[in-house]
Amino acid sequence: MKELVFGMLFLSMACIVSAAAPRGVDANRLGALYSLLDALERTAETPLMKRHLRSLQTIFQTEALRQTARGETRQAAREADRLNQNVEKCLNWLPDNYSFDAVAQGNNRLIFTFASELDHTLQCYALRLPKGFNPDRVYPLIVMLHGMGPSDMPTFISYEFNQPFNTERPNNSSVFVLEPFGRGNLYYQGAGEADVFEAIADVKKQFNVDEDRTYLTGQSMGGGGTWTVAAHTPDFWAAIAPCCPAFMFSEAPWLANNLAGVPVRFWYGEKDNPKYGENARLAHEALQAAGYTSEIHADPRAGHGVPAEEHAAIRAWLLQHTRTIPDTFSYTASEFPSYPKTKTKNWHWGRNGVYIQRAGGGQELPFFTCTRDGATLRIDTRNCGVLMVDCKKQSLPENAEIILNGKPAAEENGCILIQP
Repeated sequence: MKELVFGMLFLSMACIVSAAAPRGVDANRLGALYSLLDALERTAETPLMKRHLRSLQTIFQTEALRQTARGETRQAAREADRLNQNVEKCLNWLPDNYSFDAVAQGNNRLIFTFASELDHTLQCYALRLPKGFNPDRVYPLIVMLHGMGPSDMPTFISYEFNQPFNTERPNNSSVFVLEPFGRGNLYYQGAGEADVFEAIADVKKQFNVDEDRTYLTGQSMGGGGTWTVAAHTPDFWAAIAPCCPAFMFSEAPWLANNLAGVPVRFWYGEKDNPKYGENARLAHEALQAAGYTSEIHADPRAGHGVPAEEHAAIRAWLLQHTRTIPDTFSYTASEFPSYPKTKTKNWHWGRNGVYIQRAGGGQELPFFTCTRDGATLRIDTRNCGVLMVDCKKQSLPENAEIILNGKPAAEENGCILIQP
């Protein structure tokens, strides 16, 4: 029903846009793109291909409508010009024979839109399918976070259109590669972080993803995002690989203690701005000081961009790892609740079923350590308001003993037990 409503909504949007295109937007070329995408969707042979084509059209329609609300400013003129360029790129790129098999085997991206549960806005992501894609098989997933660039969705998807449609070079990847939009340039904080996990959830609704072989990587802003997103939600990742990371805050290594059991591989180019290499070294040293698994690589020939051979090396390194949850781990909560949503609003994700709520007041961030020893779970905290322990996720037996700050845990001393 939701799909039908959205379909009707964007059909009406198309009529509005074609009738009165924003100032500076080429209505004829925009209309030609809508017509071509409509025709391709009608003949598409799979539901995935139909959704991809409908998503492309929805993104351009939404951007065109957004621009109708802008005044006559230089910024509005630049955005209209950028939309015209992206429309033209898409028209020139779309092949006459645009089949699902060609997309899957030719190493091209599928684009999917979704309505965010966070604020009901339209968001999108790009997805590359594994070689010889079989919908019944389970595949690893690599989540790749992009660097800073124009923050509109047509430009994000238009990177696909910078090269001719590819059917010649075979797809040799054995994994799903997901590229979230991440709300543009939010450094994957707040709504940008939510966007990553909503995109992952949408992929999991459609495809079989290996929960124990899910990885995170990214470059520049995406490298900084790789670090912070993984530090907020370490349970999700088998391994991570930040490249020339741009940290939003210089205090990012604070969160290194959260990454027990998550191998980390840093990379940077020595010809790049020195701050990116320094960021990588600071985070690497923090992990090493904590006794965690990390390594750092520097390319003396490279600048800010990641060379193709390094992408291949990163992918091979990531795929060596399988997710593990250590018997002893700790977690520091950041300033804001993390995503994805926990069972109760305003809770941090924590680790392995131990959720955390920020204490009221004070400068110190909430922190806990947890050690599992057979049927005993020992938790020590600092500045925590309430902990919530999910016994099912911890796989605790009925006779389990939970020791909180040296005392048997009970609701009155700040621990809520969620029973299976």
